[in-house]
Amino acid sequence: WVGVLRSNDGGLTWIQGMGVPASKALALAADPLLDGTLYLGTRSGGVFRSSDLGLSWQAASSGLPGWAPATWYEVQALLADPGRAGTVYAGTWSGVYVTRDRGESWAPLGDGCPPYQVRALVLADGGHTLLAGTYGAGVVALDLAEPRAPRRALAHAP
Repeated sequence: WVGVLRSNDGGLTWIQGMGVPASKALALAADPLLDGTLYLGTRSGGVFRSSDLGLSWQAASSGLPGWAPATWYEVQALLADPGRAGTVYAGTWSGVYVTRDRGESWAPLGDGCPPYQVRALVLADGGHTLLAGTYGAGVVALDLAEPRAPRRALAHAP
């Protein structure tokens, strides 16, 4: 495993980012409101944040769920909110988590998403609804104004 690579010349040459442990990268999100800010979701290291377009990375996983071993935070999906600077949603093995401070702290996004693996996240309805694609519960729509309850389950897995 080589870590995270970046290119400044359309892929002709690559530079390895520093600060990400040997962990499988699963998700990458760019914050459109904070220049150069990227978030990386990993298999066993949680979330990392870069403020220099991936040249260096810092751990940003405080508050994410873990299990034995306690440092294993699998983040399968990330979505930076284009309407709220520093707000990022993380799809984990136990639901959706949100940070509103660039990854300094994370909290569950209400009780609306079942505690299933969340593998995809998409904003809908002009940024008022978060769609969470799960493994085992189909797609769940979460109202971001009232994240305590799902508005509707769009589809359920058999």
